[in-house]
Amino acid sequence: MGMIVEDIKRHLNKNYFLMMLIATVVGVMALPNGKTMELLGYKQNKFIFQALTFVFLLYSFELSRDSLQMEKINRRLEWLIGNGVKKIYIYISYSVANFIMTQILTLPLQFIICFRIGLNVELLFDYGLTTLLLTMLLNGRILSTVNMNKFKNIILMLSILNLCFIFIHIDIYKYLVLIVLNIQTYTLVTNERIVTAYY
Repeated sequence: MGMIVEDIKRHLNKNYFLMMLIATVVGVMALPNGKTMELLGYKQNKFIFQALTFVFLLYSFELSRDSLQMEKINRRLEWLIGNGVKKIYIYISYSVANFIMTQILTLPLQFIICFRIGLNVELLFDYGLTTLLLTMLLNGRILSTVNMNKFKNIILMLSILNLCFIFIHIDIYKYLVLIVLNIQTYTLVTNERIVTAYY
């Protein structure tokens, strides 16, 4: 719990709130006006939350630069491993911290969307669970990556994955895909990979 609170406090600065403002303004400008339409079998509201998930992914990846990626580079993760901190604790702590920080950052935009299209508990639940699983997948990929030049490939892969979810009309299948990918990724997270980083 201490690592989570410490990581969140470290990010609450002017840049963080500037990113929040940009995400809100750009998100509001991109919101569609007019009647609800359907595309590929989805209602417009579903696409709005799909786009919000993409925004979440971009900012989650950006925030990870100042937390998990930098701490992998500056050997703090190596220090944690050397002091007996288990990899599952590192994985969960950084994932939860990143998830909370990004949710707070996109919270104003979420409120505006709910005000514009109406409160939809089902869509909010889907958004929350999907972004949590994607955050865990993102952090798992970062921890298991040793070549720092490949970090940009992670967000590209997750963005394509999120795009593919548009064609999965049954949410449970999406959750199963993400759970399987998280399990597969976690098997790649070893102490050696966590502490190794090179360009």
